[in-house]
Order: sequence, then structure tokens, then C-alpha cells
Amino acid sequence: MEVRELETGDLRFAWELNQREVPHLGTETWDEFQRLCSISACRRLATAGSEPAGFLLGMTLDADYDSPNFLYFRERYTRVLYVDRIAVAASVRKVGVGASLYRDAERFARGAGLHALCCEVNLQPPNPGSMAFHVRLGFSQVGEQLAHGKTVAMLVRQVGAP
Repeated sequence: MEVRELETGDLRFAWELNQREVPHLGTETWDEFQRLCSISACRRLATAGSEPAGFLLGMTLDADYDSPNFLYFRERYTRVLYVDRIAVAASVRKVGVGASLYRDAERFARGAGLHALCCEVNLQPPNPGSMAFHVRLGFSQVGEQLAHGKTVAMLVRQVGAP
């Protein structure tokens, strides 16, 4: 397995995977997905063999983004990488793709002098697999919020000195 920068040629795969994962991920038009990629400081693609297997988009808090979940963290934290979305193809789940993407995001965060990773996971509609995955990786719930018709758990994991 390899994790590398998400490149222009990978965008169609990532967008199509994103759309397959709705409602666990937010639905996006092609244009909006491209914009999300352009404002993400950390854009990663995982491959299994030579095939794309998953992606992660992470933003620093200075990103031009108005998502209520992003704004929740911006109001409460200073030096974090907000993981806006992570998705793994169903055919390669539970073999370490998601964990590899997060390890790479952690390396990015540490290199940028950031102290934590943050994200949200759906509570309603429920996403118990994602919640269990994030708990295994050491994320802790720091709050809940209702946004876009969903109730989400707000999660944080320290990666450096607070």
C-alpha cells in the first residue's frame, strides 16, 4: 500500500467514491469537490497495488470554508488539521487503508507544526463502523452538533504538544 499526494488525474476516482459514501460523507457536485480539493492543505490518495483505494482531504483552519463542522473546530482550536473527509473503497476495507491515510495526515500535521487531527462522524444517521475505527485510532469525542440534517460527533486526536 502506498499513500501519496492526490493529483488531478485522481480527482474523478475520489469524487465518485465520495458520492458512493453518501450519507456518511456529504454529497458534492463535481465543481464543489474540485474546490474542496483546492482548499485542502493535505490531499492524499491511498493505492493498493496500482489501484486507487481511498482518499483523505484535510484543511488547516485558515481555509476558505464555511462548513458548520469546520467552523465548530475553528472556533475552539488553533493548530489542528481538520479532516473534512476520508473514504475507503468497499473492496479494500479493514486492511489498513484508512489507518495509512491517517498516519500520513498525522505526518503532515506534525510537519506543519499542528497539534491535533479533528473530524466528525455521523451519529444520526448512524455510522458505527466509522466511529469504532476512529476510536481505535485514538480519537476522543469532544462534542456533538446538528448540521445539514445530521447529528455528528466531533472528534479530536492529539498528534503533538498541545
